[in-house]
Amino acid sequence: MNNSSAVGEAAEDVQPCNPWLLTISVNISMAVVALALMCHISALFILCRSTLRRKIMTPFMANISAISIVLSACGYSVTLGINFKLETENNTKSVFLCSWVASVSLLSKSAYAFTLCTANVVSKLAADRCARGATQQITKSSTIIFFIASWLYSIVISGAILFEDSLYALSGSQMSCQLNWPSQESRHFLYNVIVIVTTLLLPMVVCFVMQYLCVRIWKKSHSIENPARRRGLKYRRKLNRMVIALTLFFFVSELPHQVGNVVAMTTGYYTYTCKTAFVLELLAQSNVLYAPFVYLFLNTSYRITLKQMLMGSTEQPPLGTRANQGRTGVADAANRRRPDPKRVVRVHPSPQDADATTEQPNGRQSSYTTSFPSKTPSAESSGNENANTSTHTRMRGIKEQTSLQSTSNENSINQ
Repeated sequence: MNNSSAVGEAAEDVQPCNPWLLTISVNISMAVVALALMCHISALFILCRSTLRRKIMTPFMANISAISIVLSACGYSVTLGINFKLETENNTKSVFLCSWVASVSLLSKSAYAFTLCTANVVSKLAADRCARGATQQITKSSTIIFFIASWLYSIVISGAILFEDSLYALSGSQMSCQLNWPSQESRHFLYNVIVIVTTLLLPMVVCFVMQYLCVRIWKKSHSIENPARRRGLKYRRKLNRMVIALTLFFFVSELPHQVGNVVAMTTGYYTYTCKTAFVLELLAQSNVLYAPFVYLFLNTSYRITLKQMLMGSTEQPPLGTRANQGRTGVADAANRRRPDPKRVVRVHPSPQDADATTEQPNGRQSSYTTSFPSKTPSAESSGNENANTSTHTRMRGIKEQTSLQSTSNENSINQ
């Protein structure tokens, strides 16, 4: 059985749809694709800024945006204006496009689900380490290994659609292509079970378990008396809300559509009408729009960086914000040790007839002469040595304080 005959047989099992649904689908899909591309490309530019590059959730946020761009540009945009029910019967190009849409959709959703699972795991680990007072460190090599593994698995499981006949078919609305869920062949059934477990059931279990463990950490954190650890846990809790929102939006938009596919897999046909299938597919398609708005409303560092870009500012976020929460105490302590630059007294080494110059806040200088009573040569030499020693000690202390302040400022900028 070739691909065109498989798609044609699957189309016979689907109820016919009204032509006006195709027009509505094209208009809505075009708006979704345009808005998703604009939002996610902007999100990638924002996430590449130096203020966000080292954040613990930035790689996962960037990966979600990249997945959404691939799904919008290479998946949803291909279906615009194509009536697959009419064009896949004898058109080889349309048959290939149908398989391509099904493959890209599975690739993107699988990578998206794996990214959400890992983000939940990392959020739980970060909260646990913060509660125990351990260092927060996710190595770059482990992040790269995860991304390579998730994308390789997604490519392998979705690439089979391009090379295996009859693994894909028309969707319930007849306006797109997806896996051949109503097929009752054993190999199709096994493939569909693997897909539904790895892209829906397993991610749901992992995310639920991680959030349950996070709730236990938040409850235990009430007994922590260390202010720094309490501030860190408060920041991790707010960051975890972003992960929860991304997870909920994904499963709420995908779960109704996937449940309908599972029912079709068990019964051998779609039990709902074409209009219902259109609404479910549109709900699943809208998932590509949520992530940038979640970043904006639930991530303070992302919001501050976006504001700086819009205002044309390249300064670091101000002290006191959650982006620099861990550095506030160090900077305040350094500022308290810093000498007042508006009033500096220049002390001359010679104690006799020394002119002390004082810099006033308005920029003017005032001089005065100090006179000392005459002393014997031995007393005078001893006094000179003591004055020189105290002067050098004070000057060395000022230099050390200035060096400490500059080092503290450099560390705060680098972080």
